[in-house]
Amino acid sequence: MFMCLVQCRQYPDWLSSHHDQVSSEDFQRYSKQLEVMQAICAEFEKPTEGAESTQASSDKILQLMQQLQQYGQPPEDLAGDNVGV
Repeated sequence: MFMCLVQCRQYPDWLSSHHDQVSSEDFQRYSKQLEVMQAICAEFEKPTEGAESTQASSDKILQLMQQLQQYGQPPEDLAGDNVGV
């Protein structure tokens, strides 16, 4: 979860400063990654009460993580040593 929060905070600035340095296709992909990561972070931050709520949250996070994989690896600058994790 910590890496998710760090990337959610750093990603918007990275996108702004690298907009002209990446292809429009990569920029779109990175923007989609940010959207999904923000949804993951929001789900982690939601309070959950009871087993059903916790299971629903876990299912949502899993679904979002699978969706995130569709967009490939994040930029190396943001992934650092965590590429492939």
